[in-house]
Amino acid sequence: MPLRLIQPLRVVCLLLLAIPLISQDTSFEQPALQRMAGGTGLAGKDASIFYINPSLLSNLGAGGATLTASTELRFGLADLTASSVNVALGTASGGWGLRASALSATRDYTATEVSIAHGRQLSQTLSVGGRLGGGWMALANTTTSLRTTLQIGARLEVSQRLTAGASITVRTFGTDESPRRRRTEVSLGGGYYPADNLSFLFELHWGGNRLPGARCGMVYLPGKAVELRAGVATDTREVSLGVGYHVRDRLWIHFGAVRHDWLGVSPMTHLRYSLGGGS
Repeated sequence: MPLRLIQPLRVVCLLLLAIPLISQDTSFEQPALQRMAGGTGLAGKDASIFYINPSLLSNLGAGGATLTASTELRFGLADLTASSVNVALGTASGGWGLRASALSATRDYTATEVSIAHGRQLSQTLSVGGRLGGGWMALANTTTSLRTTLQIGARLEVSQRLTAGASITVRTFGTDESPRRRRTEVSLGGGYYPADNLSFLFELHWGGNRLPGARCGMVYLPGKAVELRAGVATDTREVSLGVGYHVRDRLWIHFGAVRHDWLGVSPMTHLRYSLGGGS
């Protein structure tokens, strides 16, 4: 095949991968830390992944803060990258979060979203939160589709070892030339903590263009400086593994990979820095 034809065909293949990824799946918006555990975290304790459930921000005490950054090579392709930055801050009235995420396929396709979230405790066991976001998808600088996101989440401490979480997300898509479309996604989950250094997360997700599916994740700390993650998601047909290392003070770095059953492996890196006041 002539070399001059290889690059255009490669771009076309990337776009064919990217467009279904956005229209049927929102995993490009998920932080890598969550993806390493099967996309779970709905009923977890980590406020830095408030994207999946904004009520998690209530876990930040007043004065607490986290800063995270993720990057991922979707299916191992350097031209198909997903990245995100999260900032979470705890105040006396609850936790606040700001998130920016993007997916790009060379210069011909980009998708971005910026959102703000708030979570607070209603009682010692119940927390609620909300997230509002907006973004756009651009194809070859010719077509731009605007999108908005509205999410409501809740988390319940059933007992010292059991938690439950729920989230409802409504997304709208559309352009000036086409009618706006609406998509509703519902997620339910639970967490089991048999020990302080071990957690299991189980979730059900349905809505949008995907078939209903289950997700299972595990997080294990064999020592103070090492964290292991693993998970499986039937709705996105992926399995995942990850390992984290405590570099210094409150800085963690995680490396992991998610394998799609026919699209291949997506390597990823996640940095997390936290201050006092909670998780």
